[in-house]
Amino acid sequence: MKAKYTIKVPGRMISPLSFDSDENVYFSTPDTFYRVSNGCVEEVSGGKPTQQVTAYMMEWLNQLVMWPPLAVSGNNIFLPGTKEDHHSTLSLIDSKQGPLWNYCSSGHGVGVVPCSLGGCFFLSELGTENGRQYSVEKIDRFGNKEWEKRYTGQPFHTFGPKGGSDRILFFHGNDWARDHYVMRLTQLDADGKETRIDEFTQSRTFRPLWTKGGSFLLVSIKSDAKTSLYEIRKYDQDPETGYYLSGKWLFDDMFYVGDWRVSPSGNYLCHTGGNTASIGNWSSIISLFSLNEHSDRKDIFIERETPVDLVCTPHYTVPLVTDSGVVLSAWHHQKSNLIFLTDFSVPEIPTHQIRNSSKTTLLMEEHNSKLYLMETSGGYVYLSVFDKW
Repeated sequence: MKAKYTIKVPGRMISPLSFDSDENVYFSTPDTFYRVSNGCVEEVSGGKPTQQVTAYMMEWLNQLVMWPPLAVSGNNIFLPGTKEDHHSTLSLIDSKQGPLWNYCSSGHGVGVVPCSLGGCFFLSELGTENGRQYSVEKIDRFGNKEWEKRYTGQPFHTFGPKGGSDRILFFHGNDWARDHYVMRLTQLDADGKETRIDEFTQSRTFRPLWTKGGSFLLVSIKSDAKTSLYEIRKYDQDPETGYYLSGKWLFDDMFYVGDWRVSPSGNYLCHTGGNTASIGNWSSIISLFSLNEHSDRKDIFIERETPVDLVCTPHYTVPLVTDSGVVLSAWHHQKSNLIFLTDFSVPEIPTHQIRNSSKTTLLMEEHNSKLYLMETSGGYVYLSVFDKW
């Protein structure tokens, strides 16, 4: 598998990628913002990446917001600035004309969702005497605040959709409380109207997932010592009324740990995990869920044909799922990093090794039929782009 091009920048971690309407690529390391255009990389000035949010931490922290990557709308970039005295700045920059406006938030900016008519929804974290608060501000296309909503003691666990919308969903609540446990899925529209979409009052583990088209999937998991019950809920958006519950699926199985990914359309959900009940060894398993009326599921046990182990460390990258049912997975084994192409459309589910690299894989993303592979080695981050894979 030969790359169309590869660029490298100093650093060990990288944010997820963003793309503008000209197919330029944007990302950040913990120190610098970058733009990649036609295989050439350049620094983007005018902002400061959020130090604590990296690709690795976005996978593992419960506080999952999209900051970074850079929020891009057309050729405009919403760029975070430095934090000063409990405030942070947000700038709108035209990739060709330069800065358009600057905004100073009431707290520490941690999330942004562009609006289709300009402006954005801006999520900030506020430290107060009574504990932590979260603020959602609506900023118009000229950089002026239209309204603000505040939530006390209820951390946000997702904020989107990633591609932008005139309505946003966020998942929040007091999930640490034993006596008053509640988690809410809430919608805000551009006028500040708040609508409760769903609510959960029983303790469980949640995994929020966004599709490329703006649909939202919520995987909730209830486990005991032997089994896990997976409930998958999908929320689509009606042009008139907004988000609604469009489907629900239930699966039960042995107790696994691992991670989840969804295809761009939301028709396929993939879980990669290991069986902790195995005797001294991990059982590396990929499960593909077809979210249709039959609730189909297919499993593949990687270790039966390929001697690799699933290791939950930064060296392990969760699978990339496409709408053809093909999953691209990266595995860490000793000093070689193997990448396999697993085709679920074939009954016997064959697995083919397509790459072996000495670099450590950080992320894999698919955009407009191109594969973007992000790796690190020797104090540098490498971004490779593949046309066919």
